[in-house]
Amino acid sequence: MLHDLVGMDYNILSASDDLITTLSRPEVATETHKDSPNYWTSQPESLMTECSVRSIHLGNGLSIYQDCIIPQLLAAEEEVIIVTCFWARSDTLTASNHGLRQLSAKALRSGKKIRVRFCFSSSSLFQKLFHSPSLSGRAYDASRWEATLGLPNQAELSGLDMRVKSIFVLPFSVMHPKFVLIDRKVILLPSCNVSWVSSPSHEKRNAYADYMAAIRKAGLRAAWSFTAQ
Repeated sequence: MLHDLVGMDYNILSASDDLITTLSRPEVATETHKDSPNYWTSQPESLMTECSVRSIHLGNGLSIYQDCIIPQLLAAEEEVIIVTCFWARSDTLTASNHGLRQLSAKALRSGKKIRVRFCFSSSSLFQKLFHSPSLSGRAYDASRWEATLGLPNQAELSGLDMRVKSIFVLPFSVMHPKFVLIDRKVILLPSCNVSWVSSPSHEKRNAYADYMAAIRKAGLRAAWSFTAQ
């Protein structure tokens, strides 16, 4: 087993070295400099980091947010960055809004605002058809958060330095990544969006509980949670 792990580490390191070597070639650097973002083109090694897997969580979108993402959000001391693909008024958004209100209250008690950044790509056909073509995206004024996105109004989040942006490039360039960064130390990689996921029925909840018990018994604990080193 140790031999397999050592071999895996070597393969990962070898692949990383190959990637940096390729990205450092002058012709590749010239071409990738046209990308956005392109901050890394002059120093490709800045793309490399180390982390350790803290936990893996299984569930639907709502349960992942309730059991994993929102508790991490509430633990934030300085910054929360949430990037998702799809955005919709949903149970997941309702739970997130409750978490944002709690985080704002925490910041007000400490006397220090917490920086929050939301970024998404798709919320409706109308939104995509009339979206700005710029890669800088569309920033949403705080006065429109509640009516347009279903977020709490600015007065309810006075403890947060919050901004919301969407990025979508016609005709089909949806931004698909989904991740959450907490204080630039913890990253969560959920496969779910802030979208149409309702609470499961009593029967489904019991079946899910049995499923999770079997998973834990098998030694597993699907959102990935990483801690930067």
